[in-house]
Amino acid sequence: MKEKEFENIFLEKSIGEINQIPAKTLTEIALSGRSNVGKSSLLNSIISKKIAYTSKNAGKTILINFYKAKNFRIADVPGYGFSLKSRNEKTRFNKLTDEYFNSKRPDCVLQLIDSRHDLHDNDKQMINFLSETKIKFYIILTKVDKLSNSQYEQFYLNLKSQISIISQNYSEIIRVSAKTGLNINKIRSLIISEAKNSRWY
Repeated sequence: MKEKEFENIFLEKSIGEINQIPAKTLTEIALSGRSNVGKSSLLNSIISKKIAYTSKNAGKTILINFYKAKNFRIADVPGYGFSLKSRNEKTRFNKLTDEYFNSKRPDCVLQLIDSRHDLHDNDKQMINFLSETKIKFYIILTKVDKLSNSQYEQFYLNLKSQISIISQNYSEIIRVSAKTGLNINKIRSLIISEAKNSRWY
């Protein structure tokens, strides 16, 4: 069952430069991860409507999209790990994401990892960055419906071992499926809890 807090959420603003960012007035939850990891699909599942564009082509989102609810914002940050055709576009993309995370603006980050693959170098860099900057973050394992239970258990143990080398500062590892709805309610509750425990509430 969808929480009331998600019923009236809307796309507030899309920014291509950091000076376009909305004023910080609410708890902000950022979605981070490699391109095509399933951020848009997860967001649509959380809200129970198609508010974010999904594509099989990596790198479709190159803006930060801010979705506003009464008590929180969700920032959908461009996926990393794909090649941009234009050098100028790549420079802008890197600058935008770097400035956003270096501002320490997000109160919490949902760091998405595709459950079908080992950690990539840029996943490791992001986890290390979040750990060093002491930004609260959760590891969210996406697309788990594509694995059998035994495959998932093996992946989980391997992933946990890889992450432990980098950081032990994450709050929790949560597996989700936008397709089956696995743990979507848990993510909703997590977001609401983060909002209620924030000074912005």
